[in-house]
Amino acid sequence: MSNPLRDLAKAAVYGGYARLLRPLPRAALSLTGRQRLVILLYHRVSDDFRDSVTIGCEHFEAQMAHIARYYPLLSLDDLIAGNFDRHARRPLIAVTFDDGYLDNYTNAVPILRRHRVPAGFFVSTGIVGTDRGFAHDLKKLGHALPNMSWEQIGEMKEMGFFIGAHTVNHANLAKIDDETARYELTESMNTLRQRLGLQEVAIAYPFGKRSDITEERRQLIRELGYTACFSAYGGRNRFPLDLFDIRRSGVNFAYTRTAFEALIEGWV
Repeated sequence: MSNPLRDLAKAAVYGGYARLLRPLPRAALSLTGRQRLVILLYHRVSDDFRDSVTIGCEHFEAQMAHIARYYPLLSLDDLIAGNFDRHARRPLIAVTFDDGYLDNYTNAVPILRRHRVPAGFFVSTGIVGTDRGFAHDLKKLGHALPNMSWEQIGEMKEMGFFIGAHTVNHANLAKIDDETARYELTESMNTLRQRLGLQEVAIAYPFGKRSDITEERRQLIRELGYTACFSAYGGRNRFPLDLFDIRRSGVNFAYTRTAFEALIEGWV
């Protein structure tokens, strides 16, 4: 989970760069000349909260309209398969969600469909379809938030959205023992295969910082047959793409339009 004050400060810095650099030609802003692959990470789309893992509905819609209009969009299936133009003039954008909150289905999906934005949803399989709360919500809010059901996730799959694993119980893979880690990874993969008929499964590991996974756990992910592993600590995705260290950048309510543009364009 990210720090709200840090997120606000980061967004302010991005916004400052964007205001300074906006008048310059786009070509002048590409300092490296390399293709950028930007993977956006969301958790909740809701007007009920203003925190480090939530963005309001209108705010989210504005961001999706913006990327749909100005950038080439990439599904996670194509990303993992390498089916994209590495020489495109604009950054390639992919959209992802973690955890499995109900508002992903009720609020985010209609907006994504309206703007024809592909997206991937990484769900904690032991929490889907239950009234269990995530530990971070219980600690911060004192209560659980509604989760998606398997029926809703199945509908999303039929709509063409990518569904991936987020362990069974939102486990920190760097802090659990070997047996528990193997269970969390194996069971989440098997559940997605059984419930949704998936053949290939990718994972986004919970919490997503560098310190929340070890090289041994990353190797286990490979050995179990996952197709890719996504983090959440930001940073540039370089080519050739390491499918087991795909970097994502979190977005929340603090991102103004200029800060959002700066994040995508890599102006910082």
